[in-house]
Amino acid sequence: MRQITVIQSIKKGLSSLLTKKRYMDITITNLIMEAKVSRASFYRYFSSLDDVLQLMVSDFADALSSRVVPVLLANNDKNKIAMAESYLKRIKNNEKTFLTHLPENRELLIAKFEKEMFKSNDVLGADVATRYSLVASLSILFGVATAWINGDCDDDPHDLAVYIVSLLPK
Repeated sequence: MRQITVIQSIKKGLSSLLTKKRYMDITITNLIMEAKVSRASFYRYFSSLDDVLQLMVSDFADALSSRVVPVLLANNDKNKIAMAESYLKRIKNNEKTFLTHLPENRELLIAKFEKEMFKSNDVLGADVATRYSLVASLSILFGVATAWINGDCDDDPHDLAVYIVSLLPK
């Protein structure tokens, strides 16, 4: 139980710091102070800040992949619209810290997240046509969502989801 608490504290600490400082300016000392954990506890679970960032990205990608990829692989536009709308609402409503990250940190997180999603077994294990269709679909979803985030999420999530699905490969 202690392990989960320490890891969660460290991840929350890094997320908090990403709203205040550029990633390249964050030190382990900053992080352990923000997370309120000892240096020994940090190094028990991580060897660098990059390890923490990678875990944050991987956790989010794994959770999203289990919900998004199966829907994109199915041929049901209604489900794709519902998934895209849910994804956008989750970003807007439940991932508020993501929206408050400094822009350069947001770009770093998005790039790492996209790379992680494209490494998933669903993408790598598919036949060539399915793989590239899925990569194109994920790129469209992430690209439009990124533009939406950078535009302060003003557009209606449902309308944007319908637009995203209209762009997806058939």
